Amino acid sequence: MREALEFVIKPSNYVSALCYSIFRLEPFTTCSFGCVYCYARWYRGPHGRPRPKWETVRAFEKIAKKYNDFFFRLATLSDPFQEPYGITLKLLEVAKKYEVPIIINTKSDAVVKPDVLPLLKSLASRSLVLVQLSASTLSYSKVLEPGAPDVRRRLGAVGVLASEGVPVVVRVQPLFPGLEEEHLRVAEEALSRGALGLIGESFRGTRRDIELIYKLLGMRIPDRWEPYQLNVVEGKEPLFHPPKEWRERMHYSLATLASRYGKHYSECKDSCTFYGLGRDCCMFWKVSSVHKLRYTLRELLAGIPCKEPYACDGPPPLGKFLRMHHRKVQKLKDEHLEKLCGVEFHPPLHI
Repeated sequence: MREALEFVIKPSNYVSALCYSIFRLEPFTTCSFGCVYCYARWYRGPHGRPRPKWETVRAFEKIAKKYNDFFFRLATLSDPFQEPYGITLKLLEVAKKYEVPIIINTKSDAVVKPDVLPLLKSLASRSLVLVQLSASTLSYSKVLEPGAPDVRRRLGAVGVLASEGVPVVVRVQPLFPGLEEEHLRVAEEALSRGALGLIGESFRGTRRDIELIYKLLGMRIPDRWEPYQLNVVEGKEPLFHPPKEWRERMHYSLATLASRYGKHYSECKDSCTFYGLGRDCCMFWKVSSVHKLRYTLRELLAGIPCKEPYACDGPPPLGKFLRMHHRKVQKLKDEHLEKLCGVEFHPPLHI
């Protein structure tokens, strides 16, 4: 059970309600990119020198034999392509061997290096991989992400991946009030280089995080912020995110831009928008339609039954966690529906 926990995102209000996969791969103990807005430090502590977790490779091989129809996120608490990323290549080889779908979340252009790109192309030929490259701003990336590769190199990698047949979307995140034009510039460049779509996620953080970030940006802190957590956790600083009206406008602007290019847009953990049967907000549906998805609050509200391609249960050892998340979804429907579905965002129906 303890080993299985390594591969599961714990139940929480937003993840349980709105995320289509709870499975993850974490190759490193920490992250060297040092992003000032980093959420992972709340879970694994401050930034530092990463150590590869080689034991994860062996453990994943055991899991992969039973769970090759749900996609895994690589990774959620650190960048999988920080140096030395040899362990990430090993995990991808296991995924290839057992045909486990993988979403790669990264801020690194290492995805187009000679020791990485051929493996990604091989996985792509089997409909097993989607690359999500994160890029928030062109002008302030070194301020906000001091240790990450330059954002222009990342956008260059989008073009290379697209030309080589590796599916790639760009996560425009975090979204900050005051940087609207910056976010749209990054998004348009990504689309023009061949990104399949865009995903937007607004910033969330403590009051101290907000003060630090806007000080580094040299900008006045916007007046309005809303509580992010549905229930304040005792002993922890409360989290805040931009107000509903701003988030709704930002999502709509990005969705309209994507529509102009004939591409898709989805927002991350910000509304109960139903994307259609078998479609997930991570956009893995653009890669493959045969994988399974967690049953979320969106399906429950839409009256979609929990059957293929959705799942509320699964074989051991991870099936228990699917059941735990599903119970939380059912509870949230009655207790926190208004807050979870606060953003009335509907992407343009262009495709």
